[in-house]
Amino acid sequence: MKTNVIVLATRVVSAGEVDRFRDWAERADAAAARIDGHRASVRLEQPGGIFHLVLQFRDRAALAAWESSDAYNALIEEGADFSIRQRQVQEGAQIWFRVPSESSASKPRQVLMTLAAVYPLLLVISVTANALIGDWPLPLRLLLSAAVLTTLLTFVILPRVRRRAQTWLLADEKGEIREA
Repeated sequence: MKTNVIVLATRVVSAGEVDRFRDWAERADAAAARIDGHRASVRLEQPGGIFHLVLQFRDRAALAAWESSDAYNALIEEGADFSIRQRQVQEGAQIWFRVPSESSASKPRQVLMTLAAVYPLLLVISVTANALIGDWPLPLRLLLSAAVLTTLLTFVILPRVRRRAQTWLLADEKGEIREA
């Protein structure tokens, strides 16, 4: 019996490449639609440059036709220039996928990224605080420094650094999206 086959193709797009990805995704949808047995395509976007292409095929044979096509292979090669990927396939009437997210990021890499953001900022804040409020009691200096550091990290620094490092944070040793 032939059944419904769904492919979840997740891409973590490099910073500054979202427009290129959107053009690529349009072409991928159009190429898949030309395959006999393709039923539907859906695109989902998460913050931070994480995109999901959901492709529905009539059966495994239609999926195999898509994945053996020249268009598919050219798109996969092109997509590797600006993103890392993960591919999941499920079959049946009720389908569940585990969707990668920022929580899939490597913990050691998160530590390195955070340290790279915190250290220079902490150095500037400490030198500035010493120059301006060096005569204040230590607990008050630390409170003010911590408040400035936390605010800048939360609203300015970490979102920018995380976005720039997203593909590095989520990549596994094969250059694909790390499993959560």
